[in-house]
Amino acid sequence: MKKIIKKTFILLLTAGIIFLGYIMSTLPSLQAFTYNPTTKSVILSSDGEVLGEITSRNSTYVASEDIPDNLKNAVVAIEDKRFYKHIGVDPIGIARAFYNNYKAGEIVEGGSTITQQVAKNLFFSTKQSYIRKLREAITAIKMEIIMEKDEILTIYLNEIYLGDGAYGVYEASMAYFNREPMELTLAECAVLAGIIQAPSAYCPLDDEGYEFAMERKDKVLDLMASQGYISEEERDAAKAQKIKITPDDKSAFSHGVCVSGCESYLNRVYENCIETISEHYVKNMNYSEEDALLEAAKLLMSENLTIHATMNYHMQMNALKAMEDSLDGKDSDADCAFVSVDINNGNILTYYGSDTYIDMANTPRQPGSTIKPLYMAYLIENGIADRNTVVLDEKFDINGYSPNNFASKYYGHVTMRETLTESLNAASLRFFLMSDTTRIINYIKTLGITTINEGDYNAAFALGGMVDGIKPVELSSAYATIANGGVLHEVSYINSIISDSGVIVYPEKKDSEKVMSLSTSEQLKSCLESVVLRGTATKADPGYATLGKTGTTDNEKDVWFAGSTGNVAMAIWIGNVDYLNVNNLASSWCSNIYRNTIKESIKDGSMDKSYLSEKRYEKTEEISILNHEIPNSGIGIEKISEDDIISITVPTYETANFTDKQIVKLQIDSLSGKLYVEGKCNPMFMKEKYYMKTEAPDEYCEMLHISDIRDKIDGLLNN
Repeated sequence: MKKIIKKTFILLLTAGIIFLGYIMSTLPSLQAFTYNPTTKSVILSSDGEVLGEITSRNSTYVASEDIPDNLKNAVVAIEDKRFYKHIGVDPIGIARAFYNNYKAGEIVEGGSTITQQVAKNLFFSTKQSYIRKLREAITAIKMEIIMEKDEILTIYLNEIYLGDGAYGVYEASMAYFNREPMELTLAECAVLAGIIQAPSAYCPLDDEGYEFAMERKDKVLDLMASQGYISEEERDAAKAQKIKITPDDKSAFSHGVCVSGCESYLNRVYENCIETISEHYVKNMNYSEEDALLEAAKLLMSENLTIHATMNYHMQMNALKAMEDSLDGKDSDADCAFVSVDINNGNILTYYGSDTYIDMANTPRQPGSTIKPLYMAYLIENGIADRNTVVLDEKFDINGYSPNNFASKYYGHVTMRETLTESLNAASLRFFLMSDTTRIINYIKTLGITTINEGDYNAAFALGGMVDGIKPVELSSAYATIANGGVLHEVSYINSIISDSGVIVYPEKKDSEKVMSLSTSEQLKSCLESVVLRGTATKADPGYATLGKTGTTDNEKDVWFAGSTGNVAMAIWIGNVDYLNVNNLASSWCSNIYRNTIKESIKDGSMDKSYLSEKRYEKTEEISILNHEIPNSGIGIEKISEDDIISITVPTYETANFTDKQIVKLQIDSLSGKLYVEGKCNPMFMKEKYYMKTEAPDEYCEMLHISDIRDKIDGLLNN
């Protein structure tokens, strides 16, 4: 029997040694271990603000000396009170965990020390098993041999998850209090320490979580006092402190974290970084395209790059504030997207894709009347019409298509300027029909509009009736082209990417193309300035020279404003992502956003004031002109009748451009053929005649009339 026991003991011992040897062989090597905090690539705005970070998790390393003792002590008190005494494992804690797991019939408690949790986070998976716990415990003991307690605790405080997507005490401190750890009070330190056990339950951002977090905080403070870290007086004072949760403005985007409201833009930045880096690898390092894309994604996550983006942070904040103010109290189903670009180079200055699952800044929607200037550009460019060309604004039918003006109000004969200023649908359609539909729409493609398809080649296109529509980012670029003299710049999201070693990678030079003459640009700018000065977009006026156009779809499910002031062009869309109705939706909502964005950006210096121009003031007058050419028209009414004359409204400064067509109605003395003189000429011989203004008589009648002779005789007799 003794031999059997002895053999069994030797066998078990051998098996144990073999098993332990196997376990030891699978442990991580700590000989050359160096803690490497989570890496990230930082994205900076053009005005030097941090817009976000490309990272696998929201974590920022903070050194031991930048973590307050109160926070360290609070964590030790609640998570591992014998941390400074054990050698990496706590036998009492392990025994308690075994007992509780046995009672539950499953693993419900780990009994881990802080050191074990560090070992797990750095080297092992989160899957619960006794084998993993054994490997974790041995690794923890080895860590305690080669590392200082404070070093282990610092790693723990940088690795632990604390809810709301925050890893480590720095991000948690910012997430809940918007302050760095060293600025936290004792009570706030206790709140963070209390979250560790159950981050989802104790997250204080909602009412229930806040209540649980405050109860947990008091428990932490009691433990700190009982373990001698603080006095009872300090505990009581900390318990009495009213905890105010002040979240930072960070939000998640697909590849990291960012300033709230910049999510869609940061996704575009990430895509452009991938494209830029992969192109660099292909051209300069002979990578295949597939390998270059993989390497670019890896680089962004692991190499602490600094990405200089084009967005102007302060202008973006101004636009977000203007959007909130404009939509405040409006229909809750309203979604908004906006994009602004620098007209000089195509750099994206602001970009918001709406607070939805779709980036609406890069999603087409029917543009309404904002499309009208784009085909007017074709007509001017090709000499078919200009800003003073006149058409008849009245309801008409073209192959069954018969659009109405707003409120069914028609203006008669109008110029291109007035057509755009009042956004007249019937007149706009007449302009659109002046040329071939295919040629017009193909020209609009050259303005950077990529969402046109075969179903758009019809008369409905004239009023923005499209199958898909136009993206706000492309509409802003098209209006920038009008504003800058006719140059289409491809939009840019990043300026450069800089590595830790100082290597700078620039994006490929974006294409620029002259797609419109300066003359066409100037004519359209003049018309679109009238829209803002006295037309449908007066609410967009920021006090400086501004061009723009409003747009509303037939079903009133989309409203727009697109325009430009100084070096900034901006397109704003409001509607509903799911095409639901928005109560009282009006283009003035967009105009208000534009005006307030520009005004605040001028005020705080976000916009370069050197590009601003004083706005002009525009008075108009009604003039009469010939509706068609009449040869030898100067001979008067015999050749010019009322049917030949139309009345139009023009800015006072434009009247000179109609001199060769303008008609004047004059009173003529038919005996002399000169201007009738009241009181001298015989009323029997007064006639009204129409003349071309350039050919109208300008001399008054000087004939000796019977009344003049009678007056002379009466004078002689009286004398």
